[in-house]
Amino acid sequence: MWALLTQNYEIYFFPEGYLRFSSQKYSTDNHKNPFIHLTNNSVQKHCNEYDESSGNQITLTELKEYIPIEAVYSKIQSNIREIVWLSMCAVRRKININGRKDCFELFGYDFMIDEAYKLWLIEVNTNPSIEDNSAVLKMLIPRMLDDMFALTLDRIFSLKYSQSREIYPVKGFADDVNMW
Repeated sequence: MWALLTQNYEIYFFPEGYLRFSSQKYSTDNHKNPFIHLTNNSVQKHCNEYDESSGNQITLTELKEYIPIEAVYSKIQSNIREIVWLSMCAVRRKININGRKDCFELFGYDFMIDEAYKLWLIEVNTNPSIEDNSAVLKMLIPRMLDDMFALTLDRIFSLKYSQSREIYPVKGFADDVNMW
């Protein structure tokens, strides 16, 4: 999941994210098998069962197909937002300590969802990877970046979208609104 902190200390949450899956079914029997425990593309791409076309990834919206109850999906979304907010509050005195004008930061949040649909924060990354090495990432990253720049750089330099603006469609979201 991505979060954006703008030059005005506004916190934005990108509503669509992606989930990574391992190529092999999880088991506690073999803790030395990286294809069971590590979902990073850099590890998974070496597994024979790796799905190169999907990158072993689905969108957060597609997760609905695997969760039987809408309220559970909504609770996951709500918990993600709460954790993002709490983590930003926890570090607020460490952000932009030099008082730089017109700065912003993109954060990448890594979560894990257990079998009871409980959400666990794994880590928060500054400068998260924006490598578009799967169909899901080729759809999400250009839109996420374009909409992020509309909230940050475009405001700083007073840029307005023109009629010829590039459109980066994301399934399930309107093209003419900022997803942040």
